[in-house]
Amino acid sequence: MVKPADLTVQSIALDADSLQQGAASNGIATIVENRLGDTNTAAAIIDSTKIVFRRNGSDVSSQFSVTPTISPSTVPGGLSRTFNYSMDVLPSAELGWVKIYQELWYRDSNSDIQYHHLSSVVDSFYVKEHGVISITSIQPSQNTVTSGQDST
Repeated sequence: MVKPADLTVQSIALDADSLQQGAASNGIATIVENRLGDTNTAAAIIDSTKIVFRRNGSDVSSQFSVTPTISPSTVPGGLSRTFNYSMDVLPSAELGWVKIYQELWYRDSNSDIQYHHLSSVVDSFYVKEHGVISITSIQPSQNTVTSGQDST
């Protein structure tokens, strides 16, 4: 008898340990397994997936924009698949540590039973303030300029 699909997130990796507010195109890669090594397992059909961001247990996902770049539609029994995302930190994101989770909604290819999985594996990163440059004044290097003076 074929075992039902059973997805788990094996790893989540962000390509940086800290990001500034407004940082764009940051890569997130996750590895999702369906009873790795057990080929007597039904395929999992992916209905949807998303990246969830939490700070101190609160959902702060609205402070980030995530776009899937590689999103497999199935995970065969006994195998794993990599999901890739591009993430932008909104300029108004709160400063501090953030944990990244992956959430999956999928169906067993044999029974069509629907399942939900929120990863217990996480990655984390620090949101830091973006750099700000301001010009407070412009001062001439000399008090007077001579007519006909050349700039060299």
